[in-house]
Amino acid sequence: MSQISRLSILLVCFLVFAGSYAAQSRWTLVAVDPYDLPFYVDESVRLQPNGIVLGWQKGEFMPNDAYPVGTYYIVKKEWNCRAKESRQLQGFVYDQSGKLIQNIRTFTEWKDHPPGSVGDLILNYVCRSIDEKNKSSKRSSIASESFAEMTRKSNLMTENNSRSRIIRKVAVGEKLTLLAKKPVGVWYQVIDPKTDSVGWLNGNHFKIVKNENIPKKVKKRRGK
Repeated sequence: MSQISRLSILLVCFLVFAGSYAAQSRWTLVAVDPYDLPFYVDESVRLQPNGIVLGWQKGEFMPNDAYPVGTYYIVKKEWNCRAKESRQLQGFVYDQSGKLIQNIRTFTEWKDHPPGSVGDLILNYVCRSIDEKNKSSKRSSIASESFAEMTRKSNLMTENNSRSRIIRKVAVGEKLTLLAKKPVGVWYQVIDPKTDSVGWLNGNHFKIVKNENIPKKVKKRRGK
């Protein structure tokens, strides 16, 4: 099989997948611009290890000769909640019936959004959504987690690097719930019981201890 044929097959598979994704995604209306054009965010937005939110945004085109009424697009985006910025990674255009008609390979630079603008409303919604998801999912799994017991004074950071914003200073002996067993470099994600915040701690500043409130599994007796 020629290289062109293989590329054609891969492209068809990709377009089918993208069209299927657009049809199955669940969208939340987040904002409407002055021209009454709606903007949606897919509920599958997620927080990446680097602290940047990744997800999909959907909108409709202003009707014109190129894009008839009902033509819409979805774009893959990243949102930086701390810096209040977003950027576009890729986009797709669909006709009124939901058929994929254009693949937009557009990578944009980070840009901020004026307060009250559509971009600002979307950014705030995405960041609140991620914060609520983190808190609810982490609380539900606290009983199965270990603790980070501080052995040195440290700072609880918003991201997994020492240059990010400090949530608060943590004293020796404090226990924060460990949310991930595997670190990102030297950083571990934790939840702070004092502020109910999800943040990052330097793994050199604490020791991992088991949650003593977890019921021990009852061992089955072996028959003689």
